[in-house]
Amino acid sequence: MLIVDDDQTILESTKAILESAGYAVQTAETSRDAIHKAKSDWFDIALLDIDLPDMQGTELLERLQEIKPGMIKIMVTGSASLENAIQSVNLEAKAYIVKPFNPDDLLQVMEEKLKERRAAERLDEDKVTGFIEERLQKLETLERSVKETNLEVEEAGKIVLHNGMPRSPTSTERAAVKAIETPSDRAAVKAIEKKRESNQS
Repeated sequence: MLIVDDDQTILESTKAILESAGYAVQTAETSRDAIHKAKSDWFDIALLDIDLPDMQGTELLERLQEIKPGMIKIMVTGSASLENAIQSVNLEAKAYIVKPFNPDDLLQVMEEKLKERRAAERLDEDKVTGFIEERLQKLETLERSVKETNLEVEEAGKIVLHNGMPRSPTSTERAAVKAIETPSDRAAVKAIEKKRESNQS
């Protein structure tokens, strides 16, 4: 976690709250320091104060979205306004918390946002797996088609008859062989086979 606040008291108290909950925490008192740390390290969540000495927190939010779009950003402010709340939401802040806050409320918001991200990551993984499995089925169909046409594929990618007599492949046969021999597809096949083996074990 990264906490960005120019108030040393709030910085230390928030750090203590998060560490007591088991989070690893780094702090920054300026936007410049926060940007440097975001570039050099990975943080699941950044708590950003809106009023910072060298840059408005909403501007920092925008910069961090460019640097680490996957990081969860939560705005924290002691001077809440409709304007900065709307701006924060438009810049894709995941939450907006007003100081002073209840420690339990802060931890609850953070855990909810982490759960939402994990759910989104699982959904993305399922989509990728579905795409690869669909691609594998197509490849298996193409492979069967090549075999049914009584063809063999040499290492060099040439097609010959089973009796060893070469002939020029048709456009459909060339497409089938090309699909089966595509490196990305071979990698996809291996990935699916590995997943299937792990599910069976």
